[in-house]
Amino acid sequence: MQTQNSHNLIDDSGKKGEEQRTNAIDMDILSDLREVMEEGFSKLLGLFLNSVPEQIVSLAECAAQNDAENIAKIAHSLKSSAANLGALVLSAHCKDLETAARSGEIADCLKKIKGLELEFLCVKKELEIASKKSSPD
Repeated sequence: MQTQNSHNLIDDSGKKGEEQRTNAIDMDILSDLREVMEEGFSKLLGLFLNSVPEQIVSLAECAAQNDAENIAKIAHSLKSSAANLGALVLSAHCKDLETAARSGEIADCLKKIKGLELEFLCVKKELEIASKKSSPD
């Protein structure tokens, strides 16, 4: 998997009729979800943005307790939620974390949790921008 040191936020260049691809969010997936969810979309975004920090704290606590089983469970759940919102890089981080936890590699899990946390910050920024762009004025 290729990674970059910085994340590009949504391009405000004014291109009409063309969704911009970002590093942290696949905007096509997010747009499709917005269309399907309609009014429930904002609530779903809010739930995701509020629950992920709690899940990251839980992951760190589980790692401190050498609880690989619960790390794997939380990472698996977060992997699916992230993918559904188009946060494919975050989902990939979760998959890597889940794999490390199932292998009992707690030291590796600690590093992966930090990477997951950093990626979530990028996802959060992009989701907040996308949410503002789609909100009625």
